[in-house]
Amino acid sequence: MTDEILKQIAAKARMNNRRLDVTGVLALAPGLFAQVLEGTSEAVEATLQRIQADSRHADVRLILDERTLLRHFDRWSMELLVDDESARLTVEARQGGSDASALLERLRRQHAEDPR
Repeated sequence: MTDEILKQIAAKARMNNRRLDVTGVLALAPGLFAQVLEGTSEAVEATLQRIQADSRHADVRLILDERTLLRHFDRWSMELLVDDESARLTVEARQGGSDASALLERLRRQHAEDPR
């Protein structure tokens, strides 16, 4: 997957998410994505269904379903994060080798440190 394709995916996700008032983050690992979606149950479910129907995606799995009162990624309609630690945690969560909450906490820390 090229950088240009990744940018296009993130741009399309931002547009769709703003329309539905969904916030979140997309972490990238080799051959894998980990995505966090925040919003109303209906908006998140609609987004998940759209992702599952997209032929570019295969073997979509829900690895953590957590209800919160406040959004953790409120400044990001969909931010793309590419870093070694997030990638490692994405792979581990996908393989069941670690709790997905470790990846979620890493992404939350990155959001808290983001200057935007």
